[in-house]
Amino acid sequence: MSARSSGVYYCHATVPGFPPATSRPAEVVTNAPPAISSPAEQSGVLGRDVQLDCAAVSVPEPHDMHWKYHGKALDDREYSAKSHKKLP
Repeated sequence: MSARSSGVYYCHATVPGFPPATSRPAEVVTNAPPAISSPAEQSGVLGRDVQLDCAAVSVPEPHDMHWKYHGKALDDREYSAKSHKKLP
């Protein structure tokens, strides 16, 4: 199984003389580490706020996302972070 195996599956059955039957959907999810996407180059204007975009998708959902600069976490008093869910 791989992360690409995730999705909705249906079982179909046919018997001669009867209409085909289809099951209810069965969803398969894979537990996997986060897949992170963030533009390699982002820009801002000197003296203004800047928005850095980063999205992470995993099952289960990531419980924490944060930025670091030169290996140090950004100070919550000086910076703010907004989290947005990204749908697969």
